Amino acid sequence: MTKQNVQMMEPELCAHPEAFCLVGYPVEADPSLDTVQRGAYWQGKQFPPFDEAEYAKIGGGPAEIGVWTHEDGRLIYIFGYVVPEIGYVPETMRSVTIPGGDFAVFQVPACKGAEELADNLRGTWRYACDEWLPGSAYEADPTRMAFEYYSGSDAAVYIPVRGRAK
Repeated sequence: MTKQNVQMMEPELCAHPEAFCLVGYPVEADPSLDTVQRGAYWQGKQFPPFDEAEYAKIGGGPAEIGVWTHEDGRLIYIFGYVVPEIGYVPETMRSVTIPGGDFAVFQVPACKGAEELADNLRGTWRYACDEWLPGSAYEADPTRMAFEYYSGSDAAVYIPVRGRAK
């Protein structure tokens, strides 16, 4: 990602009053991994095949989410589908509920292909966490999850925020 793209990245602050759900594939990672440096963790991963019948059963919509979770001291990346509610979850997948609240939303610069998308996502994470947050009136809310949002050719990084303590 170019410096010019980074300079244009001012987030939109938005509120998601309701929690939302996803059903996705879990990938365990080394707990010492720097998750800011590893945005787009899906890149290069082989996920099991998923057929239309399974997709219909989980009720997935047009958007996908990539989110890091900490389960029993393990670092897990889950990449999956936004669903209206958690119902059917295939054996190879997990469900996650992402709490609502205020988010700083960083649009990922447009790109041509998965590799450039992954690079732009990582650059967006670095900018958001290393440059924007420290100089903003907000701090990351550690009680909620940050995530990557994908819808068609659009991608964004959502960071849960709260007003900086004085």
